[in-house]
Amino acid sequence: MNKNNDELRKSIVKSLSEGMTPLVTNQAKAMAFATGGAGNKEDFMRNIENSGAFQMLERKKAEAQARGDTGMVEAIEQSQKELRDKYAQMFDNINKEAARSVERLKAMNLGLRGLEAASAAAGMRVQNFVTGLEVGHSALEQSFNTVQSALQTAGGAMT
Repeated sequence: MNKNNDELRKSIVKSLSEGMTPLVTNQAKAMAFATGGAGNKEDFMRNIENSGAFQMLERKKAEAQARGDTGMVEAIEQSQKELRDKYAQMFDNINKEAARSVERLKAMNLGLRGLEAASAAAGMRVQNFVTGLEVGHSALEQSFNTVQSALQTAGGAMT
């Protein structure tokens, strides 16, 4: 690639990057965080390829090919490749960060599960005590309450 074509490529990349990068970043974040870090890169890249800016580059490339301007065609193709690589890497990075964020949130229960289980177990014990005070209570009903609680939230705090 000669110096003029290299300058043209840099100009194309700079111009499109300035206009597209904020939008592409937001789209990548939306796709990545909506899926918990499992965003589909092919869908993302297809959206980039179908964007007005990339379609404009395709039209300019077709015009240059029709004129026989191989330098312009080469500069546009190199620009497209550079932008595709940049946006694919951006998507991968954002997707990985979204997955890490989801894992951090899952791990960050702050001990509330144990507190919730203890509270539910205490509620079940109070309910069994009150049921035991009733005339004609059934021990079977208390057993059902215990089994039901063990299978739910209280199970983590029952001994």
